[in-house]
Amino acid sequence: MEAPALPELRGEHVPHVGAFAALAANRGLGWRIEWAWLAALAVTGGVAWAVDRVAFRPMRDRRPFALAIASIGVTFLLENAIRFVWGNDYRSYDVPVTRAVVWQGSAWAASSS
Repeated sequence: MEAPALPELRGEHVPHVGAFAALAANRGLGWRIEWAWLAALAVTGGVAWAVDRVAFRPMRDRRPFALAIASIGVTFLLENAIRFVWGNDYRSYDVPVTRAVVWQGSAWAASSS
């Protein structure tokens, strides 16, 4: 597998999908944040692979401007799909409250669960 000749203009759209996958696993399925984070890694990798196969790989032999337009289109598609599913409201993860443990002058966060 060789690298593309020019850098692709992928923005924050793929990690954004992963963040909402973690939110769905954490808040929707009740998973702990650690497991939701691992699910987000898998979803982010899958989405990045699919976007590359469907949108970017067919454009690699074309002019750089075509790749830029495809990148903008993918960003709009994924961003609006997220808005359609989750809306525009603020969201937060269900993370347990932690207390700081001071040990030899250093403060460490200890999980309460």
